[in-house]
Amino acid sequence: MCDSDNSRERGKEEFKVSLETRNFEIELFWKRSLFFWGFIASAFLAFATLEKDKSNYAIVIANFGMVCSFTWTLANRGSKFLIENWQKKLFDYKNYLEQGFFSKPSSTED
Repeated sequence: MCDSDNSRERGKEEFKVSLETRNFEIELFWKRSLFFWGFIASAFLAFATLEKDKSNYAIVIANFGMVCSFTWTLANRGSKFLIENWQKKLFDYKNYLEQGFFSKPSSTED
C-alpha cells in the first residue's frame, strides 16, 4: 500500500511538472510570435518605404519578409506539436491520478 501512495505522489509531481512545462511552452509560443511579428512588421515598413522611393532593395526586403513568414509557420507547427504532446501527458497523468477515485467499485460478495 505504501508503494501505491509513493506512486500516486510521484504521479502528482509529474502532473505538476507537465502542467508547468505546457504553460511554459504556451508562453514561449507567444514570445516567438511577438518576435516574428516584429520582424515581419519591420520588413513591411521597410518595403513600403523603399517601394515609395523606387529603390531596388525593395525586392530584397520583400523576400526577407517572406522568409520570416515561412519560418514563423514552421515555428508554429513545432509549438503546436509540443503543446499537444504535453496536453496528452497531462491527460494521461490526470486519468492515472483519478483512477482510484472515479473507478468502478469492485463487486463484493456476501
